[in-house]
Amino acid sequence: MRIHRRALPLGAILLSLGLAAPAAEGAKPILEKIAVDDEFVDEALSDHCGFEITGNAVGRVTARTFEGSDRIQSVNSVNVVVTLSANGNTFRVRDVGADVTKIHPDGTASVSIIGQLPFDFTGVLKIDLATDEAILEPHHSNADDLDAACEALAGD
Repeated sequence: MRIHRRALPLGAILLSLGLAAPAAEGAKPILEKIAVDDEFVDEALSDHCGFEITGNAVGRVTARTFEGSDRIQSVNSVNVVVTLSANGNTFRVRDVGADVTKIHPDGTASVSIIGQLPFDFTGVLKIDLATDEAILEPHHSNADDLDAACEALAGD
């Protein structure tokens, strides 16, 4: 899944909230606060490190859907701390930022993933929703954090 918050299984929820059908122009956004408290096995990080790593994600997603807007469809703010555990050790990362879904004047739609995504990037990734192609790539990669997490979680 490329359009996602990597350490969390929230990507599909966030994207679906962002594609709500429009209604009346100029109305206040529909606000939904989603508490996150999820335990999971991080399969990708486990594969990278060579041992099983579990995660506990705690925080909040605030979803704002702008029904009737011909521009901004949604803004989903993410503030989640993920505590990864293995071999009696822990490693914490933060998933913070906003996902903004827009309709452009030419009718195309895009999602901008802004912020810090653990083990992925810090900055902005903008994707054309019709083609799934990146329109704008982030300039700062957090991929090196993968090895730091493996080292911290491997133990002595």
